[in-house]
Amino acid sequence: MIKLLLVATLIGATYAEAVTYQCYQPPDDGTDPVKKDCATKAEVAGQKCHGPYVKASSGATTYAYGCGACPDSEGVNCKTCDTAGCNEKLGEVEDYECAPYTWEGEDDAAKWTKGSTMTTCKKRKGHNRKV
Repeated sequence: MIKLLLVATLIGATYAEAVTYQCYQPPDDGTDPVKKDCATKAEVAGQKCHGPYVKASSGATTYAYGCGACPDSEGVNCKTCDTAGCNEKLGEVEDYECAPYTWEGEDDAAKWTKGSTMTTCKKRKGHNRKV
């Protein structure tokens, strides 16, 4: 019985070390990002990927895709996500009309107020969700 447990433990440890997760990363030839293996799950606390995102005000950022959390610029030019392959390629960006909002008031009376003059915002092409 002990031998069986030992063998099962060794097999489990072997497979646990070999399991990887993937994030989009830049290829060596400079073309579009492709999914590549990251570090093993045993080496990384949580599966995180990072990459560019679409800002509603200015469009897609130019940060590089990669494994792990954003090394810098979190929320400025880079976004971190928490599952394998979550930093999918952005694709094209398109314009849409949106109303500007401003934060007005103080304390409990503070609220977002919608402006009356529409402006141009950005989103990922084909996505209904405005990002």
